[in-house]
Amino acid sequence: MAANGWQNVFEELKRRRVFRVATLYVVAFWPVIQMVDILSPALELPDSVMKYLVIAFGAGFPVALILAWIFDVNKDGVSVTSEESGTPMIGSRSEFAVIGVLVCLVGVLFTVQLLSESDTAADDPRSTAAAVISDRSIAVLPFVTFGSKPGDEQFADGLTEELLNVLARVKDLRVAARTSSFAYRGVNRDITEIGRELRVAYLLEGSIRRNDIDDTVRITAQLIETDTGTHLFSNTYDFVFTDVFSIQDQIASAVVEELQITLLGDDKQKLLSRKSANPEAIAAYGVGQAELARRSEQSLKDAIRFYERAIQLDSQYADAYTGIATARALNVSYEYSADPAAELEAAQAALAKAFELDPESGNAWATQGLIHMQQKEDDAALQALEKAMEYSPSHAYAVMWYAGLQENEEDKLQWYQKAYKLDPRSTVIGYNVANILFFQ
Repeated sequence: MAANGWQNVFEELKRRRVFRVATLYVVAFWPVIQMVDILSPALELPDSVMKYLVIAFGAGFPVALILAWIFDVNKDGVSVTSEESGTPMIGSRSEFAVIGVLVCLVGVLFTVQLLSESDTAADDPRSTAAAVISDRSIAVLPFVTFGSKPGDEQFADGLTEELLNVLARVKDLRVAARTSSFAYRGVNRDITEIGRELRVAYLLEGSIRRNDIDDTVRITAQLIETDTGTHLFSNTYDFVFTDVFSIQDQIASAVVEELQITLLGDDKQKLLSRKSANPEAIAAYGVGQAELARRSEQSLKDAIRFYERAIQLDSQYADAYTGIATARALNVSYEYSADPAAELEAAQAALAKAFELDPESGNAWATQGLIHMQQKEDDAALQALEKAMEYSPSHAYAVMWYAGLQENEEDKLQWYQKAYKLDPRSTVIGYNVANILFFQ
């Protein structure tokens, strides 16, 4: 009797097209979730979009089944499902029992979601209570310019890049990567909010004003504590336009002194930049960095062109040689090059010049690791990337590439998460972290 009753339920579910609705619901909704998941990094959608979409999918499923049970859609429109002659019908108690079970299922889904959200909030490292931000962490926001000359903004970007490179050499200081820092160009955001998003205790920001009459420059630099918004210092520097790096050194030294970081031995020398400089070379390098970050085939070609321009203006510009090597290596990574072997050979030649000028360049060692990876020389790649992290502990891409070479999945995830902390606005780093967590 019981078996016959369940058979009647099954037949009635078929007649009311409940199975068909369930299939169509999943077939229609699941691809939407997949597409949003794929496009979220590119569109910079917040994590909450995917969370609420999945909640809607789970909660809507039993609702769709309830509606399929009660209503029928035919050529005459929507109507309440009626008894069909010759077909067994479920009694009213059984019908309400089925609906009750589905309603309970909806309630269970919401309850589980609420409980999981409360548990996650307690453990989420991004939450205010759980987040531990190092007292020696900083982001350098793009310096703004008030000049009228066309190249002033490029010069400001180049100076920001140089400050990032110099501060990244300080072993006891965590510096947010370029991708994350430059994401806030022209963005009117609260200092505390930026600090929380980048997980840094301090922000260095500034402005540049160029005097067209006597070719002098005034730079204002401010160090701000993100937790309180307190200005720890606000210094103004006046100098001749050709004397760029001495001002850069003063700003970097002031930051390190204010954060009470003790520099010993060679560390002091590493903080100091080259004493020869060409402001136009700095501007060209800054544009090259911006093009490199876009990662398209054309932008990598443009990056190489601007790096070469920087070298024409300053033949001792080690980072510009590294930039050429990095762009050529990325041409191979993204399969833009018709002759990968020749491209890597040219990249290695540029890198050799960079090492000749600055053998302790974290940027150069990171690119060397990337080239070894492309040549399937994993051991050499690991050694190069370890040097990169030694000389520039905040080099997020060196950490990310190092993560990719780890055989143990847990080790790989930990290194990817470390890279993400250094560069939380990087799409590719965020994807790598999410990809491992997804498959786990």
